Amino acid sequence: MKKLIIFSIVLSSAFNPLTANELKNSSEITSTNKKPYEDAVIISGIGWKELHSTQLSSVAPKNDFGGIKYPFRFYSQYVTGAWSGAAFDSKRNQLLIFGGGHGDYYGNEVYALNLNNNNIKRITDPAVPIAKGQQPCPQELPPNDGSQPNSRHTYDGLVYMPTVDKMFVFGGSLACGTGTAGNDIWWFDPEKRTWERKWPTGQHPKDYLSAMTAWDSINKFVYLHDRWGGLFIYEPTIGKYGRFSKVSSVGLWKGWGWNMEFIPENQVLIAFSGAGQRSGERDGKLYWWDVGNKHYNPQELITKGGDALFQNYDAPGLAFDPVLKKLIAWNGGNKVYALDWTTKTWIEINAPGIPNKPLKNGTYGRFAYSPENDAFVVYNRTNENAFLLKIR
Repeated sequence: MKKLIIFSIVLSSAFNPLTANELKNSSEITSTNKKPYEDAVIISGIGWKELHSTQLSSVAPKNDFGGIKYPFRFYSQYVTGAWSGAAFDSKRNQLLIFGGGHGDYYGNEVYALNLNNNNIKRITDPAVPIAKGQQPCPQELPPNDGSQPNSRHTYDGLVYMPTVDKMFVFGGSLACGTGTAGNDIWWFDPEKRTWERKWPTGQHPKDYLSAMTAWDSINKFVYLHDRWGGLFIYEPTIGKYGRFSKVSSVGLWKGWGWNMEFIPENQVLIAFSGAGQRSGERDGKLYWWDVGNKHYNPQELITKGGDALFQNYDAPGLAFDPVLKKLIAWNGGNKVYALDWTTKTWIEINAPGIPNKPLKNGTYGRFAYSPENDAFVVYNRTNENAFLLKIR
């Protein structure tokens, strides 16, 4: 059993909690007679804060919206509950939430959780008619002119692209009875609040469930792993619709509770496979790609500590902290974990307060870092409030 040494929030003058600068250099501060993962970091004076009046359900469409006999408000719980994520719009300091799909929810509206005024709004209305009863699953909805994507489980297929100020959307489990996987590409414009379907050049990813995306803040493009065909690079500014380049053919097929993040400090990609409610279909492992050196095949990553990240829930929340220059992960409770890349060690950060429990189907991009707030936001169930976490 691992020994865990935890300092109380109320400390005597002989002890002080680790500062952000000390945590930043955590591989250098552990004592010589302890392994790095044997110490938990306690942060005082900060922690989790509930953002009141941010329940998505309060702004969801009314039942039978647009004259369609469908209980939108009731089933909108699956905007987040059905394997769906979000993308953080850093220009407007807001979390863009989009999801649903398969037979769970047919609305394709987008929500914005704004951290400037701590409120949530529905910034588009659901397109009508919906795809209920249609076979095969359509990738888009009427007027079928590339302006209305079908609802879908979005998994980790959403990412904000700051260079073009758009949210990128790839595939997912489309809304209809069979929940067919798509490989369609969409951009959402958070300024105009409009959708546009894209037809990129190059070799396209496969239509497979639980694809993963991450924004490369150094090279200004999207990494996309479709889990079947391999790893792709999407360059949004090449041509009219962007361009795909396939850089690896190694798949990661098991399960569908995946989440991926780019660590610019080390120029690596990190991906979690799920370990949630269908644990027999998941391998509960961590993978990495040395993309900075153009090594595009995945390797299993063995780390120390952070056992809670691999238990109970799919797709833990992942976000890069540019101040600590470390990947931060959350999978429930008041603790988050910072990955020290040098020692491959998860450093426990135990913050005051307790947020809502994660959804078993995964957190995906609904855990995100806000540069403006220098804090992390997490959004779970639609009838609950969002939470903000400050660790310094």
